[in-house]
Amino acid sequence: MKCAGAALKPVLNAAEIKMPAVPVYHNLTAQPAGSVSELKANLAGQVAGSVRWEDCVRAMAAAGGDTMIEFGPGNVLTGLLKRTLPEIKCFNVNSVETLEAVHI
Repeated sequence: MKCAGAALKPVLNAAEIKMPAVPVYHNLTAQPAGSVSELKANLAGQVAGSVRWEDCVRAMAAAGGDTMIEFGPGNVLTGLLKRTLPEIKCFNVNSVETLEAVHI
C-alpha cells in the first residue's frame, strides 16, 4: 500500500483542494489537518498508515464532540464507540429510516 500512497501523492498535490468547513480527523495523525498541504500529506499517508480509530474518537470527544454517526451497513464502530466512550451519543445510519431517527 505504500506504493499506492506514493502514487496518490502527486495526484493530490495537483488537485485543487480547500480546507473543509468542519474538522476532518485523519487516521494517520488522529487530528484534523491545519493546512491544505498537511491535509494532502495525511490523505496520501493514511493509505498505508495504521488506522488510529480510538485515538481519533478520543480526540474528537476531547474537542467537544458529543455525538457520532456511523454510516453504512453494520454497527461495529457504533458498538466499539459505546464501549470506548459510553458518554457519547452514537447512531448507526444505514437507511432513510435510520437517518430520520437521528436526533442531535
